[in-house]
Amino acid sequence: MLADLMFHWSQWEIPARRWFFQMNPEAQRAVLSFWFLLMLALCWLSARRVVGAVGRLQRARVARRPRTGPDPAAAMNSPVVRKLRSMVLTEATAKRLMDYELRRGAANGSMAAEWAIERLIRDRK
Repeated sequence: MLADLMFHWSQWEIPARRWFFQMNPEAQRAVLSFWFLLMLALCWLSARRVVGAVGRLQRARVARRPRTGPDPAAAMNSPVVRKLRSMVLTEATAKRLMDYELRRGAANGSMAAEWAIERLIRDRK
């Protein structure tokens, strides 16, 4: 089998060499540039696949890792958060307001909800 493959390769090797070396130098440079760019593109694509696979593996590992700290579902059910949710139209709005207050420096979800309620009351006046 391998000998058959080598036979087929050698069938084309000599004519390809003749064809290449009979070209003028500009055409040779063009052919070499084409093959170089083709190899570069193939290397870039394979590197992209490897990097993508590594990123997917890392994200999967982070998703499997047990979470520490308070349960986020319990934090979203505290009385202050329920009051905030009753003041806005959707749960997504309440979450966005709390995220904003957390970025501003609130220590936890309850404090963020309190700050968001105060901001809503201030803005409605």
